[in-house]
Order: sequence, then C-alpha cells, then structure tokens
Amino acid sequence: MGTVSSLEVAMQVSLSKYHPATGWHPPLPIALDSRSTLVLAFGGSRYADDPEPFFALADAFPQSVHAGCSSDGGGEGCADAALNVAVLRFEHARLAAATLTVRRREDSALMGAALGAQLPQGGLRMAFLLGDGEGIDGEALLRGLRGSLPRCVMLAGGLAGDRAGLAKAWVYGADGHLPAPARACVIGLYGERLRFGQGHARGWQCLSLPLPVTRACGKVLYEIAGRPALAEYKRHLGEHAGSLPGVALAYPLAVTDAAGGAPSIRSVLAVDECRGALVLSGSVPEGAVVRLMHARPDDLQGSSERAAHQALAALPPGARSVMISVGCPARQWLQAEAGCSPRTGLRPAELAGTAQVGFHSFGEVGLPVGGAGGAQLHHQTQTFTALAEA
Repeated sequence: MGTVSSLEVAMQVSLSKYHPATGWHPPLPIALDSRSTLVLAFGGSRYADDPEPFFALADAFPQSVHAGCSSDGGGEGCADAALNVAVLRFEHARLAAATLTVRRREDSALMGAALGAQLPQGGLRMAFLLGDGEGIDGEALLRGLRGSLPRCVMLAGGLAGDRAGLAKAWVYGADGHLPAPARACVIGLYGERLRFGQGHARGWQCLSLPLPVTRACGKVLYEIAGRPALAEYKRHLGEHAGSLPGVALAYPLAVTDAAGGAPSIRSVLAVDECRGALVLSGSVPEGAVVRLMHARPDDLQGSSERAAHQALAALPPGARSVMISVGCPARQWLQAEAGCSPRTGLRPAELAGTAQVGFHSFGEVGLPVGGAGGAQLHHQTQTFTALAEA
C-alpha cells in the first residue's frame, strides 16, 4: 500500500459566486463544512440590504467560521453585483474568531483590544482583521488589536469602505449576525502545519523633502511648515495643481510620526479651499513629517507582482493554497487612466494550484515601509496573504 503525501491531505479550497439574477455558481461545496473551515465572503455594498446569500451560507456551513466585508467597487474577480465566496477547509490548522460592533468611533482602540482578548493565545500564528473603515477608526482598532496579541503573530487584513462616500460599508462576522456597518471581525489561525506568506505592494516614490506638520486635527491637515497645507501641496504639484481634486489620488503623502517610526501612506481624499486644508484617509499628528509621493503605472503593477511572488514564495512548493488580495482600487484606476491594463498580481499561469480571492479596500493592514516593526494601516497599497498547509 502506498503512502499518502502531506500535500494530498492538505487544505481544500473552493470558490463560488452569487449573483442576484442567477444564484450560486458553482453550487456551494457543503461537504467542506467543518469546525476547521473558513468561509470568506466579499461583495458590493448592496449586500448590506440583501441577506439572502448569507442565509444560504449559514445553512450550508453551520459549523464553519464565517467572515467577510464589502468591497469598494466589487472585489477580486467579481463585479459589484456579485458576492465572491471562498471556502477553505484546513486539515491541520485550527480556527477561532471574534466579532464586535463599535458603537462609538472613539472606542475603536478598546474594541480592537477586546477582539484580541477573545482569541486564545496558545499556538496563535496569524490574525486576519476586517473592519468598517468609515464607522471605525481603523488605526486605533489595529493598534488595540496589535497590543493584545503576542508580537510573533502575523497580522493581515483591511478595512471596508467607499471612497466616494455614496455607499455604506458592511462587515460579516463569526457571530451569526447578518452583514452590518460599524463592525469588526478577527480570524485567528493556529497550528504548526499552517504555512503563510505576506507581500505588501507600494510602488510609490517620494518627490519632496520631509516637511513638518505644524497644525492638524484627526484626518485634517491644516499647516505644513507653518504654511497652509493646501497651498504647500499645490506648490509641490506644480502644473498638476490645476487638476485637483482628482489628481490627488496620484499624489499621496508618506506620514512619519514624531518618534521617527516607519512611514504610513495616506491618500488625499479631499481639498478644503475655504480652510486651505487637506483631508487625508488616516490621521496625521502634529509634529509628524510628510513627504509628497508619486508613482508611474508600471511601478504600481511591478510592485504588485513582486509582492504576490513574495507571498507565494513562503509556501511549500506544489502546495494547494489560497491568495487573499486586499488592495486600494485607486491603484487600478491610475493604471487604467494611463492606458495600462491593470492586473492585481500574478498571471493565471503563475497561480497554478492557488485560488485567489479578495476585496477592494479602504485601508490595508501590512508591514511598515522597510519591513521593521509591527503591522500598520496603509492606503493606496495592496497586500497579498498566501495560506497553505504542510
């Protein structure tokens, strides 16, 4: 009798899509239901008011751990009308999950710590965080979660949201409730046979010297180097300033706090001509340093490809795997505007044996620029998390 290799009994992965007009295709793999099964669901904002597919998921996978969130404009491989579902059944890894509603934005850090406290710490290898990036302070949520977990635990995930502010975000958690705003969910993955890799795509280059933030409040940047922030931003944009606010997507800011830590990337979401201010995608503290950034479309695509390769390279050769992509849709928009054909990572031939799922995010959880230190919340980046068993 021949022996069975570890790869033959490793993780099983199945992808399905739900469309309101046609239902599920292919049918949901109900045979994969188990206490070691993770069901991930990503789709458009419309599913905050359409519970039908989530009733189907609950019926098909009563033992499994469920998680998901809305995707800004759809998600990896799906249009806004579709709900994209990945079902991962682990043979050796164990799962745990926690979900909370954040009723007050100022409680976000406490809720992050509470999420982490609900995860058993023994054997925890990785935590995957999903949250509403509009109703929750994502930076504080991540800070609270990070402080409640062992330093060796890898953090990944992202925030749901709509950059245009026209649709409401939702998060689907492991508590049996339907998708809803102002929620956060964390999935804990355990076990020595779990294998994972992470890649973080940026592609942005600094265009300016470091400039001190002299007045700011929350996400609103009022003064840079003692001058109105908008005027200083326009000065550095030069001839491109006339194309504001649309061109701001192509010129985010790198923000380094006063302690001199690793910089975080922040989008410029709006300009306030009356106050001469910039509205950023994340907070910027007084005393921090900012630098203007820009990227060529080829640089964005190249960084995504390298990050996806980096994530897959950490897995055993030939292992059945899944790749979870969390990325800002503005990256693809910038490539399309330049006449490029945007891709989210690797070509199909390079993904043989790897299922791919993900969502367009309002913030990405990834390693700091330079790779040192704890996970940070970034914007206008793309992360890849690859999972397998050995």
